[in-house]
Amino acid sequence: FSNYLILTSVLIVIFFLIDDQKNMKPFYRIAAQSFASLIMIFFSEIYITNLGNLFGYGEIYLGYLSIPFTVFCIVGIMNAFNMIDGINGLCAGSALVMLLFTGFASGFIYDSMLVLMIGSIIGFLAFNLRIVGKKRAVFLGDHGSNFIGFIVAWVAIHCSQMETYTINPITIVWFIAIPFLDCVGLIIS
Repeated sequence: FSNYLILTSVLIVIFFLIDDQKNMKPFYRIAAQSFASLIMIFFSEIYITNLGNLFGYGEIYLGYLSIPFTVFCIVGIMNAFNMIDGINGLCAGSALVMLLFTGFASGFIYDSMLVLMIGSIIGFLAFNLRIVGKKRAVFLGDHGSNFIGFIVAWVAIHCSQMETYTINPITIVWFIAIPFLDCVGLIIS
């Protein structure tokens, strides 16, 4: 899982670095997000198959809608994190909280990939919030916020869909509530 996540994340970062320079059309952005999601789905064979026991009547299985629903969720989370990026530390801080909560609630915190991502976000926040380096600041840009959204989405899917981790899918939604609700409010307004 970690190897495929790193490879597809490199594709995301490269594409959105180009997007930061050339300001591509939204269709190409969504196509790139969907393509990277599909690559990750087909190589890792991890996707949302079960929504859990949402209504108290038993588990909800998606069947043939699993892959389209997974792509929709990943693209949505990536765009939610991209939209919330604007205030120093809000995107990365939200991602840090989500990754910590998910990691401790599921036991995934002991995976070296997650610890590396959490450490990277803490290092970024130290410079972004000017705790370290008062004269300079570091910013995410589209490539950084999409990368963080991609990682958060896949950590959420991996932890909620694998039998080795004990976390309900709806709990993950609560952990991503701030970017999700901000995105919904922005779309409505």
